[in-house]
Amino acid sequence: MKPIRYTGFLIDPLNATIGPVYIFDPIDDHQHDPQLQLRQLLGARTLHTLSIELAGHRHLIWHDAQDTETYWTAMFQINKSQFVASRAVMFADDDKDEFDKDASPFGIKPKLSMAELAELTTCIQPIIVPRMREEQITGFDLALVRKKPSIIS
Repeated sequence: MKPIRYTGFLIDPLNATIGPVYIFDPIDDHQHDPQLQLRQLLGARTLHTLSIELAGHRHLIWHDAQDTETYWTAMFQINKSQFVASRAVMFADDDKDEFDKDASPFGIKPKLSMAELAELTTCIQPIIVPRMREEQITGFDLALVRKKPSIIS
């Protein structure tokens, strides 16, 4: 049986990028099940979802919530959703529960384009700004840089 390929959008706030990714069900070429494939894409220990309404359709943002509980290197926000402090993959909800035999493992291809998602997304990256006095560093401040993500393919 040939695996079914599901397309999602990978959001990487550290690099401020959005690009396509694929999950294969039941397994990929390396015999990885869908959950392991997603965890490897995200570098995640655990998988959590954030549900968000976009383009008139419910979407699921899969991420590693444990990253939110540890140190943050970058985060993102879509529209006015909660902040996500890790890489994430977004799928559209297939409106099926896990007991439906034809349910996808994480969702279906998003119902908006990557360009539309990029327009709605803000990546937030902390930077260290040195405090100067008489050409000497006297300390540091933290600033946040907000960027619209670039699309990669």
